[in-house]
Parts: sequence; structure tokens; C-alpha cells
Amino acid sequence: MGILKNNQISTLMKNFGKPSNNSRRIKKNDVFFAIKGLNKDGNDYIDDAIKNGAAAVVKENDNYKKSINTDVSIYIVKDSKQSYSIACAESYNNPSNKPDNVPTKPTIAPKKMNTLPKDALVAPNVKRIAI
Repeated sequence: MGILKNNQISTLMKNFGKPSNNSRRIKKNDVFFAIKGLNKDGNDYIDDAIKNGAAAVVKENDNYKKSINTDVSIYIVKDSKQSYSIACAESYNNPSNKPDNVPTKPTIAPKKMNTLPKDALVAPNVKRIAI
């Protein structure tokens, strides 16, 4: 088990496949991120991820007791959600850092979309009263 800092996640991802927090979607050489959610705990699915081919597991605490005899690397991080976010960005070559993803001019709706017909806000068969 190794302790990783956020700046080491990108190096980790260069050595393995894709990141995933879903043990059912893990393929050979992928990295499983055990994230504790509101209803489920990713730590409960580590063995399933390993059976499906995970080459590494990233988690927040070191209380995992291997029930499978394997050589899978287990890394401890301070915040598994943040580490997963970094790993996903790295896996897709950090798309938010590319200038071509930023719109060059604002998108303006066509003129017809900017105004509503006069009767659009009035329910049918309702008497109108002038004030």
C-alpha cells in the first residue's frame, strides 16, 4: 500500500487503464476508486473490482483486508472523490485545459425564441380583466 498525493494521481493513471468507481465496469488493467457514497460504500466492492480485472485500487483508508489472494496495488489517498476527478481528467487528456473547448462568442437565441406570444401566459377559457 502506498499513500498518494493529488499530484501523483496523473502518474498513476499513466501506468494503468481507465479509472472507474463502478466495480461492474472494471476491465483488465483499470483502476478502481472506492468512494463512500450516501447509500453505498465503494470499499464493499473492492473484491468485485479485483475479480473483474482491476490492476489497482485507490481508497481513503487502509482498513481493507484482502479476501482474495492477489497482487493488486492498493493506494491510500486523503480524498477519493477528488482523486477520482483528477484521474478522470487525466484519462481524457484534461479536456478543460484545451482552449478549443471555450466558446469564442456567446450563443444568442433566435429572435422568435426571445418573445412569447401575447396569449402564452393566459389559460384558455379564462376571463381577462383590464386593470
